[in-house]
Amino acid sequence: MIRFGVDFGGTKIEIAALDAEGRFVARVRKPNPGDYDSAVG
Repeated sequence: MIRFGVDFGGTKIEIAALDAEGRFVARVRKPNPGDYDSAVG
């Protein structure tokens, strides 16, 4: 089982995937571009 988490914050956007033991499988962190359309598009 893989779990995904998303942090859509004011300064950064981060997504992480964790395995069944809670270890990071993948992690991406990017600065928030400052407007909604750019952030989700």
